Amino acid sequence: MRRRTRCDATHRATWPPVARHTARVGYNPYRKYRASAGDYVLVGAALIVAIGLALWGIFG
Repeated sequence: MRRRTRCDATHRATWPPVARHTARVGYNPYRKYRASAGDYVLVGAALIVAIGLALWGIFG
């Protein structure tokens, strides 16, 4: 007879994946993402900071 381990118990508890923690909150991984203007502003600011730090490291 095979000895049970903690890994076996975890595998049985999560398989089959029918009722995971995201099932009850309405999370849909296939929903199309719509970027807002704030997303673009945040990415632009991060790029400006990254370029500024790179230039400071090269010429500073």
